[in-house]
Amino acid sequence: MNGDRGNRFLAILHKMKRLDLQGALNLMPPSEMMLLSEMRRRAQQQPEQPVKVSDIAKALDISPPAVSRTLNRLEEKRYIERLADRGDRRNVCLKLTAAGEDAIHENMNKVKSFLEDALLYLSDDEIAQLTALFEKMYEAMKAQINKMEQDKENSGLC
Repeated sequence: MNGDRGNRFLAILHKMKRLDLQGALNLMPPSEMMLLSEMRRRAQQQPEQPVKVSDIAKALDISPPAVSRTLNRLEEKRYIERLADRGDRRNVCLKLTAAGEDAIHENMNKVKSFLEDALLYLSDDEIAQLTALFEKMYEAMKAQINKMEQDKENSGLC
């Protein structure tokens, strides 16, 4: 029975993943959105620290060449600027432009508006239940990952 529940859950997740939200909503590619969002997050959390390519690559667990390719596209669109690091001219610092900020807000507003429209198909009680169930599933998955990591650590003991 447990396998069937897992299969049903995976099937609906797969269906949702196959929805072409990017095309339907005319969103920027996820790789670009991830980089812009990470740049903004870092700039907001540590405004005195320059945002570097290597920091973005490490934070997103993406190879530096892949980050550079995406940054090239973002620079062509004028969403970012690359600046030489004053302290070490070999390093490149990244700066989100006003156009980049606008692109993030526009994409997020499109997604939020779409979700609001989709949620109109559910009652307030159903939305509350769905939210609670997603929270519960998140906590269960987090606990399961922690347990697996703990088991892995314990298996290495003598």
